[in-house]
Amino acid sequence: MLDNVGADPRRVSAINFVAVYGMPDSGKSSLSRELSKIDGFLCQRSDGIFAVEIAPNCKNLMDFWYYRHRPEGAFNIGKYIDSDSYDHNLFIACLTEKLRRRLQETQNVHVVLLDGYVFKHFSRIFSDLCLPPERTLALHASIIEGRYMVEGFDVTGHRYDEVVAHIRQSFRTKCLETTVPKSRYQSFESLGLSQSGSRSTASNTSAKYEASHLDDIVGASDRFVDIGCNAGYYCFRIADKTSGSIIGVDMARHWLEIASHMNNSIFLRDNIAFFEAEALDFLSENPDSFEIIHCASTYHYFRDRQVDFLRAAHRALSHEGTLVLEVELADKGTEPEVIKRSRGVDSTPCAFPNRAMFLEKISGLFQIEAEFESVFQQGSYYNRLYFHLRPERAIGC
Repeated sequence: MLDNVGADPRRVSAINFVAVYGMPDSGKSSLSRELSKIDGFLCQRSDGIFAVEIAPNCKNLMDFWYYRHRPEGAFNIGKYIDSDSYDHNLFIACLTEKLRRRLQETQNVHVVLLDGYVFKHFSRIFSDLCLPPERTLALHASIIEGRYMVEGFDVTGHRYDEVVAHIRQSFRTKCLETTVPKSRYQSFESLGLSQSGSRSTASNTSAKYEASHLDDIVGASDRFVDIGCNAGYYCFRIADKTSGSIIGVDMARHWLEIASHMNNSIFLRDNIAFFEAEALDFLSENPDSFEIIHCASTYHYFRDRQVDFLRAAHRALSHEGTLVLEVELADKGTEPEVIKRSRGVDSTPCAFPNRAMFLEKISGLFQIEAEFESVFQQGSYYNRLYFHLRPERAIGC
């Protein structure tokens, strides 16, 4: 599946694809050219692929000559596609490679426009590109009685607002109906997205966000990273608070694709990015890069590496940064102790420190600036607390 990976191959972006097809002179290329000027839209035309990659690879010289215009001598794409000599597999291979290169060079693409006569085979092409239906749309351009039409919208005179609105609404509807219900761990109803078709979510996400008190500390240009972001709820909530970079990190690609598709179809935030990465590696690679590091429902999964996580977070925070950390604290004894227990979903026991052990772990790294009761969560053994931790810069880590 094609992803907008940018400069980092771990970046996950579930881009939407629109096939823009029609007969020659139907206005499809003008439409694609105009739409590609919109932020987040990228146009990939098929003409160059046929001229550079397909024509020289026709099965024999007679095929090559047959599918040329006369007297211009240009390769006749339409006649070739409609012939028995059309090599669909070669076209898909060339298109895939072209798209990969362009998407690696381009950031923040929400929609790719596939422009060309060949995209009348959109269903087959989308399938060969391994694109799920909720990320695809086909637009047919045509001329009717001298008027240029695109899916019933008259765009004569280059008025494309209705087409843009149609694309946006189509992908929003597809995402709401197909993708949002897949988020069974985080609830997005507080963001105005109905999840009536999904099973009950495992946590009260809105209540947990309020318990985090992030709204009290996020500045207008703060850089934010959510460790264990799942389907991206905290990233989308924070987007209304800061114009700085917002990053979601998780090891589960499934959730990242849901989060990214929601952003590319509904929220359309250019400052949000999602990365499939191990948290400690990601934080260690980005020193002094964030004003806010948020980590909820995740700390116990670090198990014997909880101090390693705290050290990595310390390095990744800016001088005035804050680690907002939710911890499920074991209510066992007064001496430092870690309780290891497995839940039904855990293959390896998780680590739950008591308060004395947690204070020992943060010693020399962080000071507690504030703490708040969090939401008791399905499957939990102990109550959870949110800590706002400020780094101790005078002591090395």
